[in-house]
Amino acid sequence: MNKDKQINNGVMDFQFNINDELIFDVGLNSGAKSAGFLAAGARVVGFEPQKECCSKAAARLSDYEYFIAENIALDSKEGESLFYKSNYHTLSSMSKEFTKKVNKNRWSGVEWSLSPESIKVSTLDLMIAKYGKPKYIKIDVEGYEYQVLQGLTQPVDYISIEYTPELYQESERCLRYLDELNNGNCKYNYVYRENDHYQFANWINIDEIISYISSVNDYVHEFGDIYINMEKCD
Repeated sequence: MNKDKQINNGVMDFQFNINDELIFDVGLNSGAKSAGFLAAGARVVGFEPQKECCSKAAARLSDYEYFIAENIALDSKEGESLFYKSNYHTLSSMSKEFTKKVNKNRWSGVEWSLSPESIKVSTLDLMIAKYGKPKYIKIDVEGYEYQVLQGLTQPVDYISIEYTPELYQESERCLRYLDELNNGNCKYNYVYRENDHYQFANWINIDEIISYISSVNDYVHEFGDIYINMEKCD
């Protein structure tokens, strides 16, 4: 199956309402995903440690009434963490493992700083205390998703995490953490690359999604987002 032939780059069909709902965009970068959320009527708080990207997103989305850009990263606890800046700003990461594994095949020409910089970090729990509980949290932080989720100790209706096949074990850790956090009452789906719809017609269970992500061996083309439904799962 050629998955690329099935890609549609329209408006994402989340299968849940985001109009007038609060969304956290963790890994805001220059605001491309937030632009779509805001256009659909959502209220958005974005988190981005790269000052240039954060400023660009703030300027790009300044016409929207409810958009806030926080120039900060999220982690398992408040304080400071190390950040590996890349010559491609979308690939900058707090995960040393990410920089090592994806450099072998997918982004063999990409460079990361040998001397990471120290950046300020907060947690999802603290941001929820500050802004309120979001309907949906999008987490796209280049291999650091598990650490971000460690700063969340309460269920949220919907969460998505970036999936990179080279680090599928990290994705599995994320899924098992959220499954336990919601007492085993989660369902899952997957979006291939930048598609606008889910790969599976129905939400699937944790064993099924782990079976899928562990079976992918395309380390050049495949990546995506795993969606976690923690809302009213029977």
